[in-house]
Amino acid sequence: MLASSALPKAACGRRALHARPSSCSIRSSRVTVASVASPVPEGTKVKVTADVTISHVAKLGNYSLKGQEGEVMKDVSVHKDQPTSATMPLRCKFVINNDGADVKVIAHLAEDEVEVL
Repeated sequence: MLASSALPKAACGRRALHARPSSCSIRSSRVTVASVASPVPEGTKVKVTADVTISHVAKLGNYSLKGQEGEVMKDVSVHKDQPTSATMPLRCKFVINNDGADVKVIAHLAEDEVEVL
């Protein structure tokens, strides 16, 4: 059995507020896609390659975006030169013809769900 003095001490309770940042910080060696890939510029034309079904547009019901072409409105994979943890970093805009009327659709997609045109 180990003596309690051999174990590392951790700041807890009220002492955690006054602990030095280096003693209580957690570092991660995880590499994200956002830190490797460069962000997609706004206005880039994309085509949906994955079978993505949206249901948040009442005029369309459950609608598959596969094969639709649109443009990137914003890429949030990098913010202030730091990678973010966004799982669907591309905000894309599509115009879909529904019974003669154009319906504007905005969807958040992952980088592997679209192909840059």
